[in-house]
Amino acid sequence: MRSHAKQPGIGKEIDTAMDTIEKDNPILKDVLPRELGAEDIERIAGTYHRWRDGGPKAKYEEVKGFCNSAWLERLGNNDLIL
Repeated sequence: MRSHAKQPGIGKEIDTAMDTIEKDNPILKDVLPRELGAEDIERIAGTYHRWRDGGPKAKYEEVKGFCNSAWLERLGNNDLIL
């Protein structure tokens, strides 16, 4: 692992391995620590900016398990659950 630490795709490889471990061991889901890499931060920031800017060119899309835009009224009617 150390010999590959500086390779650009190492974060993705580790995430894939962790996802596989969690699938094989459901009790570990969301227990293993995760650190956001540059790609993750770029995806989150880009999604936020597309949502915030709105308009026809924004191309914001809701993605189950990642992002959802909801009015407070919708949350209040659903016990604050998206």
